[in-house]
Amino acid sequence: MPSAVISKNGTKKGANRLKPHYSEFVRHCLRFYIKTLDEGHGGQPIFRSDAERANWAACHIVLNGFSEKDLDMICHLYRPGDTIADKIYELSKSNRVSQDTIWSLINTVERKIAKQRGLV
Repeated sequence: MPSAVISKNGTKKGANRLKPHYSEFVRHCLRFYIKTLDEGHGGQPIFRSDAERANWAACHIVLNGFSEKDLDMICHLYRPGDTIADKIYELSKSNRVSQDTIWSLINTVERKIAKQRGLV
């Protein structure tokens, strides 16, 4: 399997689309953030490190700027289960929005969290 190629703008060239270098890390942060919301830690989860606290805070700050509908979609996308692509297809059908609109939402969220976290 060929290794990923990094373009001049810092994105990984994959089989289907370009993916920013920070994408996997930010997705990890989002999964942790949403897991803490779902587990009901009273709004304040238990952190094992300062990095975990900073990741959670970046997600919290950014996601508070999105509408309730967008936040529901974001939470659905990063919960365990199917792949993100499968969830996008499902959300596209159920919410009657294009898959491109949802991909755009994901890209915006991930970019804002990366910026908030100081990755870009």
